Amino acid sequence: MNNLSLRLSTIASLVPKGAFVCDVGTDHGFLPIFLTESAKVRGVIATDINEKPLKKARENIEKAKAEGITLRLCDGLSGIKKGDADTVIIAGMGGEVISGILKRGSEIAEDRGVTLILQPTTSPEFLRKYLYETG
Repeated sequence: MNNLSLRLSTIASLVPKGAFVCDVGTDHGFLPIFLTESAKVRGVIATDINEKPLKKARENIEKAKAEGITLRLCDGLSGIKKGDADTVIIAGMGGEVISGILKRGSEIAEDRGVTLILQPTTSPEFLRKYLYETG
């Protein structure tokens, strides 16, 4: 699965080699599949708030025979514990939504050992303000 969109390819290029990733709002699972197939990461936890996208991700993962991906049904980072991932990707959502996910998952998001890769589709100024105000 190397036919990622330019947006997802750009995000993948920012992931540190050897990372253990949490992809919040994985949707179809294309990014986790790419990251594990390219051997760039040690593993991926792919989360989504809805069962339907996780079902589609599961189908895509099985079709690709990708390994090293765990699926979790949860709201944002609520199903992630400290130490589960060292890189968190939250992409393809509005700045307000991303800010809310970070706020509710502050134990993970504010860990200085965690790399955040954030890509808001709308309201980037809202997300920038939130990040500035929370350090």
